[in-house]
Amino acid sequence: MDMLMLNSYATVSFVIVVFTLWAIARIWKLGAAGKCLSVAGIWAIVSVVSYFVRILSGNMSVFSWMTSVHLISIDFALYFFAAYILYYTEFKEVKKVEIAKKIFQVVIAIDVVALLINPFFNIVVDFVFRDPVPLYSKITYGREHFLYFMHISLAYALIASVLALMSVRICLTPKEFRKQYTTTLVALLIILLANFFSVFIYGNRAYLNYSVTAYCLMFDFMYLFVYRLSKYIMLAYYKDSVFENVDQAIVLFDYNDRLLIKNTKAMKLLSNVNFERGLMRPKFEELCNVALGSETDLDTAMVQNFVSTPFGELPCRCDFRRMKNTDGQLLGYLYVFSDIGFETDSLTGFHNWSGFKNFAEENLNRFTTPLTVVVADINNLSTINSVSGRDKGDQILKSFAEVLKKTFSGNSYFVRGENAELIVICLDMSFALISEKMDYVQADFNGHFLYVVQQTDDGRTDILAAVENAEKTLRQKKMLNSKSKHSEILNAMKKMLREYNSDADAQVKRMQLICQKLSERVGLVDNQPSELQLLCVLHDVGNIGIPREILNKPDKLTPEEWKKVQTHPARGSQIAKSSKNFAAVADAILHHHERWDGNGYPDGLRCESIPLLSRIFAVVDSYDAMTHKRSFRPAMSKDVAIAELRACAGTQFDSSIVADFLAVLKKLENDPEYVELEKNEKEGKVDSGEFTLNAMASSNGGLGGEKLSERHVHSIRYSRYILDAKNNVVSVDNMFEVMTGYSREHIREYGLSQMDLIPQEDQTEYLCLLSETIANNPIAYFEHRMRCKNDTNIYVFCIGKLFYDSAARETRTEIIIHDCSNTYAMKMLAMDEKAKGEKQRQSWENMYRKDALTGLLTRSAFQSDVEEKLLDDNVRVMFLMIDVDEFKQYNDTFGHRAGDNFLVLVSQAIQSALRGSDLACRMGGDEFAAALFFKRECQTEFMCKRARQIYEKVASMIVKENDKGSISMGAAIAENKDESFVQLYESADRALYNSKNEGRGRLSIGNAVNQ
Repeated sequence: MDMLMLNSYATVSFVIVVFTLWAIARIWKLGAAGKCLSVAGIWAIVSVVSYFVRILSGNMSVFSWMTSVHLISIDFALYFFAAYILYYTEFKEVKKVEIAKKIFQVVIAIDVVALLINPFFNIVVDFVFRDPVPLYSKITYGREHFLYFMHISLAYALIASVLALMSVRICLTPKEFRKQYTTTLVALLIILLANFFSVFIYGNRAYLNYSVTAYCLMFDFMYLFVYRLSKYIMLAYYKDSVFENVDQAIVLFDYNDRLLIKNTKAMKLLSNVNFERGLMRPKFEELCNVALGSETDLDTAMVQNFVSTPFGELPCRCDFRRMKNTDGQLLGYLYVFSDIGFETDSLTGFHNWSGFKNFAEENLNRFTTPLTVVVADINNLSTINSVSGRDKGDQILKSFAEVLKKTFSGNSYFVRGENAELIVICLDMSFALISEKMDYVQADFNGHFLYVVQQTDDGRTDILAAVENAEKTLRQKKMLNSKSKHSEILNAMKKMLREYNSDADAQVKRMQLICQKLSERVGLVDNQPSELQLLCVLHDVGNIGIPREILNKPDKLTPEEWKKVQTHPARGSQIAKSSKNFAAVADAILHHHERWDGNGYPDGLRCESIPLLSRIFAVVDSYDAMTHKRSFRPAMSKDVAIAELRACAGTQFDSSIVADFLAVLKKLENDPEYVELEKNEKEGKVDSGEFTLNAMASSNGGLGGEKLSERHVHSIRYSRYILDAKNNVVSVDNMFEVMTGYSREHIREYGLSQMDLIPQEDQTEYLCLLSETIANNPIAYFEHRMRCKNDTNIYVFCIGKLFYDSAARETRTEIIIHDCSNTYAMKMLAMDEKAKGEKQRQSWENMYRKDALTGLLTRSAFQSDVEEKLLDDNVRVMFLMIDVDEFKQYNDTFGHRAGDNFLVLVSQAIQSALRGSDLACRMGGDEFAAALFFKRECQTEFMCKRARQIYEKVASMIVKENDKGSISMGAAIAENKDESFVQLYESADRALYNSKNEGRGRLSIGNAVNQ
């Protein structure tokens, strides 16, 4: 029985020692506190090991030495444990504690010395054999001396200091944070009471001292509680505390829509919700007026809702999140409600602008995309306030807000803007759905309002920027709306334009209607449709200031008159920039007379460098100009105008815009509004004469400049005049008046000096340079500005020479000047600069139109060029779509660099297979396209044969590089003149899909598949 007790106790002690060693290895690197506790654990292990060596030995000397080691290790274990408690209770820097540490160190040193002497002289305790002698623990303590009781007192003094430190810390700590210290104190008391009972109750009567492992247990508990369990216990406590004390209402449902938890704030804020155990999420959303988990697929969202309370509706902000694990599996739904009553507009119940702006600036990531912003404003609300009183205006605004809340509630956020606009931020809502909802608003609201919709799907979109853009578009829409007070400034501008063009109003209506339809066709976004509408009104605002006799001249304009007319885009742009309401279209006004081939004015831009709105408007304006009478020519028929647009596509106009315009024009034939406009036209008879756009240009003096002579010897315009000794002009030739405006009669009557011909701001510099030159040389030769009679300045080369006039008997100066601004050399320099500019534009065009990796055309450039060919009645077009099979796998296997090189090889193979007149482009990724052009009479069979040749050549070149590589190709042929690029592209793409669907590595023409 005794051996069973020994073996059991040894086994338990062994497990405790192993765990202690494992814990020491874990905390040794955790700073000074961790090292201090680790040393205490090491000495505790030494005490256990030495105790078992002692009781298993029957040798008196071994027993005596192991007893000393055992008692010394207890001293050190308790001392380092107490030192760790100083870190744990944060009393390490207290002065009284430092004094106590030094006292303990002295007493421990005395005790260690005494215990080391004890095996020789027994000054601490005597040892005797037990009688009768047991199987183990054969030796026990005999007489215990004073130093033994000093050792016991030291041990319990260290223990008492630990308990005292813990108790003081508990008293000084707020009750919310006492739990970690009280738990530790209680556990230590239990261990120490067991130790006290074992030492003083059983004493030497027992063969085994069960308190030996208490020191290891003290270490183990401190490790488990402080380094393992404490942070989880306190973290759970803090979470509970934060959860209950946070200022937001928090409600969590599990993945089965069952209620899990809610905090106290939720029960107070959402007082209309009965949080019973069976509450399901759909019912909860219904009670809270939100619709998020069911109607949207967003993982995070933020909406505004209105909670019903006994005191009325309470505006809240609801933050919603789908909780998922790392594998993407749904765990639950989290709702966080915030009371925004203090930041809410008292009239409408919407979030006020200042509060919303501050919130948005601090929480940009709370607005998850896609978002749709609706900004609405009541027409002439300020007028209603002035005439009927602010109460009436507030009543109308409140009614409007109620209708919006009723229509958009559930998954939207409501804000009142700075200028009484009402803003609705919708989650994941399409334009079609919003348009339908706004129709309901219009039906329910008894008043007139304007609204704009702006959608964004960029994950990093700034919501404030989106609102600002929408408000900007709304301002433009107000100006264009005749019922809005904001249209007054635009009406004033129209009135001025009407003085220069009596047909201005009808012209604007026609072009605005066409531009509205064309905007939808082209796919204009954001502010662009409203800017295009504004451009229809303001495009010719630069005509203000140009004489009406020039604008309405029935004959051909002179070069000087044409130059004045060509200034109207720049003048119009400057006028637009002067007003913040019109600044957005200033650039489009400046460039609406540019040409696709670069021969337009004022900057000679070409291709895609011309702003998109300018390119669109140029087509609409030209068509309207051709089909309506002008002062210098009659109107043209529609058929002639359309033929002229087709002829000028790719030279004067963007081919893709022309194609879209013609498609829109065809649909407008059945549009009631457009038909009504045409019916109300009261112009003269339409003449289908030979007049063309090129004729328009030539009738106005042409678009180009004067052609320079090819000769290299030219005369120059110069003048010679004489100055007397006082630098007064005494003699001039005939050219002097031509160049300066001063006649001989004027000079004789009023006199003229050399300084009168020098601008005042240049006179000092002129005199200094003249004095310096004359001092070293009798001939002066330099360039300067010369002031003419009309106060304009010209640049001249000037040669001056002193000579003695024997008739006048004085020294005079002969001066020869010539105007350097109108010489052949200057024209050549201007042409050279123009050529440089042309070269830069060409370089930019190549960079813009060419794919950076493959050198093929970009999609937009390819589309424009193909559209131009589609408009040619003499050309048949075949469209090829080419896709590299398994390209992603190639990329993953060989790397992206090898993948890029492979795409370059494919592009080279396609180019080598095409003729010089054919076009190729990279559509994106590993997709390519090609367009083949044939004469109209070419047979379809021949075109299909040509497509198969291209497929075989490209495929064979790819196999040489990668024996497992292949391509799939789809082909489509334009069968009628009206077929657009998009239609042809979609047909070829369907054919490509057929190739892919049939197993890849083949060609499909239409619906037929070829191996």
